[in-house]
Amino acid sequence: MPFLFSLHLLPRRGTITFMIKADYHFHPNFTLSSSFLTKRRAKNIWEQFEASDLDVVLVCEHNYKKSKEAFTTLERLRPAHSKTMLVPGIEVLTKDGADILVFAKEPEHIYTKEELLNPGAVTIEELLDIIVTDDHLYGIVAHPYILGRTGIMRRGA
Repeated sequence: MPFLFSLHLLPRRGTITFMIKADYHFHPNFTLSSSFLTKRRAKNIWEQFEASDLDVVLVCEHNYKKSKEAFTTLERLRPAHSKTMLVPGIEVLTKDGADILVFAKEPEHIYTKEELLNPGAVTIEELLDIIVTDDHLYGIVAHPYILGRTGIMRRGA
């Protein structure tokens, strides 16, 4: 189910309120070794975006997969009529085993950072420092309440 939120703007007179429909944790799961299968999957994904009337999708493929290639492939295979905005992201697996969604407005601000592209390269604290000190990066905890392997909740914590 896509995440819905409203954005309130305060112009000089009155308030404008509108809703956008966003999916903030999307994995394309492309088979990048097959051009035919990748194109077919991309076509299905774009049809689902349109059917769901999505305004924004954060493309956050895991960093142990090909995050940059997943985003650029989906963007390259965008239908001309699509109104869905794609946001480049990575689901970063930290050294601690937690998944953090990191995203940026532009691909060059995220897919050039080796420490984000390599699984287990940074701890949660190091990743938070990277996000906080880089004006182009944003982060979301991928699985905030799931006990286990990739959530931030730990047994006995």
